[in-house]
Amino acid sequence: MICERCSSTIPEGQKFCGQCGAPAPAVVQSHPPSAPTPVPATPEPAPPTSSRFNTRSCLLIGVGCLAVLLIGACLAIAFVLPAGRGWYQNLRSQFNLDNLPNDAVQLILPEQISTMPAELATVTPIAAPDFCAQEFCLSYPEGLGFVAQATTKSAELDPDVWAIPEHLELTFPGYPLVDTRLMPHLGLYDTARFREVNPNVGDLLDRLQDMLDSRPADPENVPLISIFNAAQMITADVKYLDFEGGRGVRFVTQYGQAVWPINNYDLFYAFSGLSDDGSTLIVAIMPIANQALPDNADEIISGDMESFMQGFEAYIASTAEMLNSAAPGSFTPNIERLDDLMRSIELTP
Repeated sequence: MICERCSSTIPEGQKFCGQCGAPAPAVVQSHPPSAPTPVPATPEPAPPTSSRFNTRSCLLIGVGCLAVLLIGACLAIAFVLPAGRGWYQNLRSQFNLDNLPNDAVQLILPEQISTMPAELATVTPIAAPDFCAQEFCLSYPEGLGFVAQATTKSAELDPDVWAIPEHLELTFPGYPLVDTRLMPHLGLYDTARFREVNPNVGDLLDRLQDMLDSRPADPENVPLISIFNAAQMITADVKYLDFEGGRGVRFVTQYGQAVWPINNYDLFYAFSGLSDDGSTLIVAIMPIANQALPDNADEIISGDMESFMQGFEAYIASTAEMLNSAAPGSFTPNIERLDDLMRSIELTP
């Protein structure tokens, strides 16, 4: 350390200069600079959440989901109802979608869809069948007035010319005609089994299939696979009916073993139908009466059988013509209700 007055050296730790007595200069201690205390960084504040943004996003998502559901429902209806199918085709044409395959799914924005036709806005759900047994269902037309009940009938195999296999049979409690030769019933048969047990059935089934394919307007007779020891005397009012899973033909007829008047005791409505794959036969025999016919044969013959036989062919022709032109309501039951019953048949695999 150097004295500031005389420039003499002052020993370390001495407070005064030994030459001149001047006080030693103050000692300034030098410390290395301390590292600066780190200041924690202040995180930047997150951008404020916009409640408007969240609400709008949810609203858009909800509207989008609703639009997808609405479009799906409209497309589903478009393939069920005739009106819906027409509306769907118009929509395809309007938006130039005719080049798309029918099974393609095209997403259309809600604002592109025209107002739905009123027919689609008031679609009535398809009702379940009124009656089902095994793979067979049917529905009762309004005003029918009777119902069905089912039983399984055992096979009758002897003799083979009259043989029938085990089958489902429907009867109809409450049927409006009681005092008739035949009871109302409907049979459901396996065609392969029927061919196997009865040698006569194969030809009748083939003829029925040919008739349903060609649908002649005025056939001389209609194949009816039912065990009658009699012949078809009259074939009138022939009509072809389609049902879910198949098709058939109905007619008004009477069976007999000899010349006999057409009358309400013997007359019946007959239906012969086949499933689309030919595996199931449906035969319905429903007694029917017409107000222009006598209740029984005695009213026609009146004891003069010979005269009746001589004019029998002309009599059958005129009676068939009368039945062909008869109003549906002149029959009991109403023949259109019986047709509706047959059309309501549903066959499921």
